[in-house]
Amino acid sequence: MAGISIERTDGMKDQPGYLGATFVQAGNKTTISFVERNTPAWTDGLDVNDEVLGVDDQEPGKVKDYLNEKKPGDKVTFKILRFGTPMDIEIVLAEPSVIDIEFSKIRKPSVMQKKVYDKFLPPSK
Repeated sequence: MAGISIERTDGMKDQPGYLGATFVQAGNKTTISFVERNTPAWTDGLDVNDEVLGVDDQEPGKVKDYLNEKKPGDKVTFKILRFGTPMDIEIVLAEPSVIDIEFSKIRKPSVMQKKVYDKFLPPSK
């Protein structure tokens, strides 16, 4: 309405789905070392020290690369080992929590867009 465009500037218009967990690989063992609050990993039940046995049909060592191919809204199933008990945890990946955007004036705003812009974003003095 104000003749302003919004563009992503982070160079990743098609970012991979966001999980919110960090993995550590030691030999052939992959474990979760950090789970960020209020992320899909947190809300769907992954926990620090869970051993990742696989995601969908992927081996533990390929989990990071596999998740980078997934998009927001994709569903993945983590096969984990927690205190010796195997578990399956289904997670829907989200949009990344932080993106970079840039606001700029459009080149040919309408008369109405100019009025709205001038009313809410007057020139600095």
